[in-house]
Amino acid sequence: MIAAAVNGLLMLALVAGLAILAVRRMLAVRPAPVTGWVVLATGLGGLLLNLIVFRILNGGGRSLNIRAALLHVLSDLLGSGAALVAGVVIVWTGWMPIDPILSLFIAGLILVSSVRLFGFVGRVLLEGVPHGLDVTRIGQNLAEVEGVRSIHDLHVWAVSTDQVALSAHVVVDRLEDWPLLLERLGEALERNFGIRHATFQPEPLVQKIPFPPRPWHHRAT
Repeated sequence: MIAAAVNGLLMLALVAGLAILAVRRMLAVRPAPVTGWVVLATGLGGLLLNLIVFRILNGGGRSLNIRAALLHVLSDLLGSGAALVAGVVIVWTGWMPIDPILSLFIAGLILVSSVRLFGFVGRVLLEGVPHGLDVTRIGQNLAEVEGVRSIHDLHVWAVSTDQVALSAHVVVDRLEDWPLLLERLGEALERNFGIRHATFQPEPLVQKIPFPPRPWHHRAT
């Protein structure tokens, strides 16, 4: 997790560096000359190498560290592609501004990816509800399991980008049926929401005020 955050910071530093150099080159009265064939050859070699690395990493899962590594390789891949395009344009037209323009474009793409990576990291570190999951819907679905009276103190949080944890208090009709209910609850979670890591605390049906005041109750049919 920390490695992913550090990698994201490095990408932001790279974006800042690319943007500053590109702007300076665009504003320069006499920009340094660029040899088109050298840029073309460098871009082609870097593109082929980074494509191989990207393909290897892309099959290595979806953890935050893998995403951070993919972001790093993607920045190199885009840079090589930009160098290749710039080399072709310079060789055929001699138009030098294409180099800083493409640099700014690549910096923008990397910036968007870095911000998204920080969003994932922040959600995991702050134990936020994963994107695409509705706590209310989960609570109501669990309350509909046969033998369950209500669900309260329901918490859902991201452990990683591909792992979600859940905990809840479950009010049941009969504590003797808890092993069967636990199996039913686990099956409902995995089938409907893809959640495999859950901790449930069973509670007998008694007259009390739960917290929060509005739990998810079983709806009679």
